[in-house]
Amino acid sequence: MEIKKNLFSIIFTTFVLSFMSVSVVAVDVGLCVDAVVTQINPSLVDKGEEFVVGINIENCGDDIPTDVSFQITQMPEDFTVVEDLKTQISQLSYSSSERYISYHMRAKSDATPGVHNIKMRLDYGDGQTYMNRLYDVTVSVKGDEADLELESIFSDPEEVYVGEVNELNLMIKNYGVGVAKNLNVKLDYDLIGVSQVSLGALDFEESKSAGFKFKLDDVGLVEIPVIVSYEDDFGSKEMKTNIKLTVFAKKQILNIASIKSMPVLPKVGDTVEMILRIENFGEKDVNSIRVSVDHPFSGVTESFIGTLESDEDGPSILTFVVDKEGDFEFPVSISYRDEFGEQSFIENIKLSVLPEEESSSSTYIIVFLLVVIALMLWFNFKVKRKKDEIIQQLMGKKAKK
Repeated sequence: MEIKKNLFSIIFTTFVLSFMSVSVVAVDVGLCVDAVVTQINPSLVDKGEEFVVGINIENCGDDIPTDVSFQITQMPEDFTVVEDLKTQISQLSYSSSERYISYHMRAKSDATPGVHNIKMRLDYGDGQTYMNRLYDVTVSVKGDEADLELESIFSDPEEVYVGEVNELNLMIKNYGVGVAKNLNVKLDYDLIGVSQVSLGALDFEESKSAGFKFKLDDVGLVEIPVIVSYEDDFGSKEMKTNIKLTVFAKKQILNIASIKSMPVLPKVGDTVEMILRIENFGEKDVNSIRVSVDHPFSGVTESFIGTLESDEDGPSILTFVVDKEGDFEFPVSISYRDEFGEQSFIENIKLSVLPEEESSSSTYIIVFLLVVIALMLWFNFKVKRKKDEIIQQLMGKKAKK
């Protein structure tokens, strides 16, 4: 960026004589009078300086006009004039005859720099037909011009993330000698947050920072038009430029710090208590934190944490009954509110469920055989005991005989 030193800007005088006829159409086409500005001296006027406007009145027709006058119909408030505003012209006695008139003027000491219009009118006729022509004469008053440049760009954080609050500072410097007033800096882009900043006035070689706080929804290289509008001695001005920012994918300010389930390895039919600890590792508080777990079981799927301060964590507790075995992966949606509205992100977690604990077939067989054997032994014992009783009874009867 090249520094411009002591720039004294001026507007070159454009004394364009624009005219339009507002008269009744002449019956005699030979009647024609015109006025031409022959000098504005000096061409650039300082505040308080005198200048002269010289005008030539010309007969541009074949007929002789008998009544010709030239007058200033509207004088800028910034100028004064010595002569009468209306000048009567003597008869233009032949075709191509001329008359020269001049107005000695002065720009006031507090004249506004820039271009000023002096409105004039030429009247002429022959006693029966009258015509007039209107003119605008432009005179420029010297002034000081501001010249603004975008000096530097600073973003905080240095890496810009989608959906994250970004602070952008644009340093504006005035390299011109004039004061830039009513200075406004605008980011002409569809963003969430502050897009326009007013800086007031900016003197010669003074710098000011325009700070913006916003969010962007676009990932990748983003080109943002910057419009700097201001006023100097020559009126309203605009300076346009573009800045480029690389926007990265969304950076989370919350995360799942830990996951714990009780029991650690649940079996089908178990009631599981899952604890997710949610951590705020951002720099600001986060409100209305809600955790939703889209698990395939029966039970609680959502919990509300509320507010977490910076570097604070809090538990989200969910209780459900696992009614199927296998390895499961399901999404956890975490929503929250910050100063720019509702935000959310999704992470996946895993849970393994073991099958329900059952006795093996061999165990059933062994138990069955043991029961059978026990029944047989008990039956044999009962039968043998019965036989012994019968034998003893028979032996007792023989002994008695």
